[in-house]
Amino acid sequence: DPLLLEPATLVASRIRAGKLKSVDVVRAYVKRLEEVNPALNAVTDTRFEEALTEAEEVDRQVAQGAAGSERDQPLLGVPFTVKNTIGVRGCVQDCGSFYSKGRRAPEDAQVVALMRKAGAIPVAISSVPELCLSLECNSVLHGTTCNPYDSNRSPGGSSGGEASLLGAAASVIGLGTDLAGSIRHPAGNCGVFGHKPTHGIVSRHGLYPDRGEAVGKFSTPGPMCRYAADLLPMLRVMAGENAPRLALDSPVDLKKLKVFYLVDDGNKYIGRLQKKFSQAVLDAVACLEPFCEARPRQVSFEELPRASRIWMATVRSGAPPPFAEVIKNYTGKLNPLTELALKLVGRSHHTVAAIMVALREREKDFTDPARIADLTAQGQRFVRKLEELLQDGDAVLVMPAAGFGAPGYHGQWLTNMDNVNYTCLFNTAMVPATACPLYLDKRGLPVGVQVVAARYKDRLCLAVARELASKFGGWRAPGTRTSA
Repeated sequence: DPLLLEPATLVASRIRAGKLKSVDVVRAYVKRLEEVNPALNAVTDTRFEEALTEAEEVDRQVAQGAAGSERDQPLLGVPFTVKNTIGVRGCVQDCGSFYSKGRRAPEDAQVVALMRKAGAIPVAISSVPELCLSLECNSVLHGTTCNPYDSNRSPGGSSGGEASLLGAAASVIGLGTDLAGSIRHPAGNCGVFGHKPTHGIVSRHGLYPDRGEAVGKFSTPGPMCRYAADLLPMLRVMAGENAPRLALDSPVDLKKLKVFYLVDDGNKYIGRLQKKFSQAVLDAVACLEPFCEARPRQVSFEELPRASRIWMATVRSGAPPPFAEVIKNYTGKLNPLTELALKLVGRSHHTVAAIMVALREREKDFTDPARIADLTAQGQRFVRKLEELLQDGDAVLVMPAAGFGAPGYHGQWLTNMDNVNYTCLFNTAMVPATACPLYLDKRGLPVGVQVVAARYKDRLCLAVARELASKFGGWRAPGTRTSA
């Protein structure tokens, strides 16, 4: 259906001009969702009837000349999907947890309310791994979500259902959250765009579970979409009253852009990247180099091989409740070894991924105050290096968004637990970062990069994303045999 293949902002402008009916667009996406979800298992709840009613109201307002302006309602009549952890009033919001089975959002999250105010219409809720702590998107409640480019592979996590629907053209724009790479990792796996905003810009109100400030400050909602042109309008909407802090309307002169890049440090703790990911970084840099007055420069960070440990220690330094208690919704404390035994005989209410997080939490790096302090200090050193690198003018860092083997086969995360090393430290640094698809490999799997900028310079990431999309074509439909 051609209606599925247009950017959200273009769809909205056509609806506003009376050239397209919102109800027709919503029907097209409802039909697509019904077609692909049996294969993807990426939807945990729907609100199709309500969405169609809301679309009819949009069309009525357009006919009466009462629709909002493009500035006020840039997403007028456009359907969108929402990650399970983000509240849509009356819809399932259980975070894939057995102990939250049947829970529904009591109200719209602040970011959903802002999307509605901008004219967008929520149509479905997308799947997540249990408590959003895995690169594999599965849960006891909702099962396993598949990658639209290969159903034997995972879309990643934790915004895996969202990325899967976007990659399958069952959604054009969606809302995700990112705690350690949870937007960028699945976006890269599913060939779509995903932006982690500067922390503190987009409200976390209405997210579930509420992890408290000690953990929550490292997480942020962000836009996910198929077309790079939709990133900036979505971010402006989602930022609400904080949008002016990002100066999104300030033009970006690519000639003044300073490009730094990281290909692969080759450390054994991460595992060498597949050649295609290293090449993608070089291809992206080669695309940007003709615009830049300064020559791109390769960099490295000695902290990356320990990034996941640094991240976890930094989170633990705030003394949040143990995950072994969180996983049981504070009804007790999980014993991971006992739970693994129960899993073997089919009596566990948890995924292996969640159990392994509780097990890893017991390691000395995360229980010994001296070890925690040392790893946290390493993280602070990384942040200082990154700030020094990026604060000098308009600078960006181009690098991989995921480690070896992405997108992995179902369960493969167990052998690649440090794949978040390429994403998680940018959460502790609280800087913006964008996953950008470049092309498909010879097996038809997405290959892309991550673009990082200094705090409040999200516009640099988004400008680079648009340029890369213009050069490489952006999202490509599953089954397109366009090789690198």
